[in-house]
Amino acid sequence: MRNQMSQSLDNQTTIKGLARRIAAINPRDHTGVVLLGLMAGVLYSLNRAAELDFDDARMKRSIGEEKIEIQQTLGSIEHSHVPANPWLAGFYLGRVNTNA
Repeated sequence: MRNQMSQSLDNQTTIKGLARRIAAINPRDHTGVVLLGLMAGVLYSLNRAAELDFDDARMKRSIGEEKIEIQQTLGSIEHSHVPANPWLAGFYLGRVNTNA
């Protein structure tokens, strides 16, 4: 548990440092502004995945496990509930992989 807390603090420190560096970028044109916005979105997604304690082992699950989780998530959405944190963390991390 202590190692997980330490890792979480390391992730937060890294993400904050990246945010500072990205904020210092001064785009010169529309394309640069769009890229800056994209980087902000990617960093936000990474931050949310870290806050939700994304588990790397989830990247190696079976199709059956994925299908069960998707059905549970759809049930949550159907009943206006927030999906489970592991799914949310994967969703946010997936946004990073899609956008990067």
